[in-house]
Amino acid sequence: MASGNLAWLNRLAIVLALPVVGGSATTDALGLPAPPRFAATPTWYEGVVLAATVLVAVLSYRPARKLLSRRRLMNASFTPLHLVNTYGAFGSVGRERYEVVIEGTDEPEVRCGSSREVTWTLREWPAAETI
Repeated sequence: MASGNLAWLNRLAIVLALPVVGGSATTDALGLPAPPRFAATPTWYEGVVLAATVLVAVLSYRPARKLLSRRRLMNASFTPLHLVNTYGAFGSVGRERYEVVIEGTDEPEVRCGSSREVTWTLREWPAAETI
């Protein structure tokens, strides 16, 4: 959990997930009040949620099939409304990727159009990946 430059995101995710865990053991351990009892969910709402779940499951068939095939199609959409699509963190590996490069100089003054040569050096980003 404590490795990497973004380890704080792991801790943040754990803190945000604590209220979801629920139960008397969690509330007792954290010293929280017992959660309130809510009214039963309306039947029409359960129907809408179930219908949306079925719709997404049916529309996800083609993207899931593409992801499992030999000719994977990454970062693509399959419906006109872009309701379901494929996402691949490595879908753009091998393509040319652009990144911001910051250069600076130690010269006290830089004038545009000056005939004097200015030395510019690359400024590294903290925690930037090196390729």
